[in-house]
Amino acid sequence: MLADFLKVIPQTPVMVLVTYRPDYPGGLTRAADAQTISLAPLGDSETIALITELLGVDSSVGDLTMTIADRAAGNPFFAAEIVRDLAERRVLVGDRGAYVCVRDVAEVTVPATLQAAIAARIDRLEPTAKRSLGAAAVIGSRFDTCPRFRRSSWRRAFTFILLSARRGPSRSESLTAPESRRCTITLGNRRTSGSQGSST
Repeated sequence: MLADFLKVIPQTPVMVLVTYRPDYPGGLTRAADAQTISLAPLGDSETIALITELLGVDSSVGDLTMTIADRAAGNPFFAAEIVRDLAERRVLVGDRGAYVCVRDVAEVTVPATLQAAIAARIDRLEPTAKRSLGAAAVIGSRFDTCPRFRRSSWRRAFTFILLSARRGPSRSESLTAPESRRCTITLGNRRTSGSQGSST
């Protein structure tokens, strides 16, 4: 859909900025009259400058800066996630730009990959938050809604979806009235069906 939208952009006084990974093969890479700017990884000095801005200049984080820079390998998002990970683990105390490392740097471990950093952060969530995140991952960013959801607030609709995902298809809400209508919610690659009674 976005690729189709870009086809009409040359007819309007609008600039569109789109970001995507280098291995993305889709239609956005072939948009007419588009200019592509490839972003290379940060250089060593740029990475160190970024990490120094995040950590601060306290003497306790000096060696840690190099440890993070070596692991991040020029990926600014990974560098920021490593700092966040260390702060959440209380290896770092203080605020952004003014952290203090309270452990021996030689004993500090940093996530091996960006995925590991994000997974560790999810593991530290409260059980309720983890269940909600898991349900949202199953639901995905797109799902069908029935009239019942359009009449109610999205908060109530989303609560219903989360409860359905937690209970499983065998305990989906349903009504048995003869005039009930079916509605279906797409949850990832599976569909959960429920019934809705007619309005009076």
